[in-house]
Amino acid sequence: MNTACYIRIPFNFDAGENQLLSLALRIRYDDGFVAYINSVEVARRNFTGTPEWNSTAVNHDDSEAINPEYIDLTPYINTLRSGNNMLAIHGLNQSVTSSDFLISPELIAIIDTSSPDSDTDTEIPTGVQEYTGPIALTESTHIKARVLDGGTWSALNEATYAIGPVA
Repeated sequence: MNTACYIRIPFNFDAGENQLLSLALRIRYDDGFVAYINSVEVARRNFTGTPEWNSTAVNHDDSEAINPEYIDLTPYINTLRSGNNMLAIHGLNQSVTSSDFLISPELIAIIDTSSPDSDTDTEIPTGVQEYTGPIALTESTHIKARVLDGGTWSALNEATYAIGPVA
């Protein structure tokens, strides 16, 4: 057993004509991590010092495993390159006897769609329900939502709502 796990997530980035306005890491984790984009450290939680193969998280708080944390990575946009990129995460547990471990990352990039060459469609896609008021839930449901503000879509938000007895 070990307290650390190395995770590498390759992804492609096409800079194209549009400029990135912001970059964020949406992550759920238990107990800690150090994150890198193309070998540049961009974020860390519950860890200090130099990461080693057997490093441990310095703190344990399950709240970060329940609700994702959004970490602004906008200062690291310049670490992205057109083509192949790598998100690497050094996941850390507090101890080898810990009963759980979680790393669930997502990179979120917002592009400037004000360019006249932008082909971003701001119409509401087929199958998507626009809502203007409360939604009554009669059974347990998983909901995904975005906001269209001007011509820009927000990051995806999702939640599961449990109705009645949950097994």
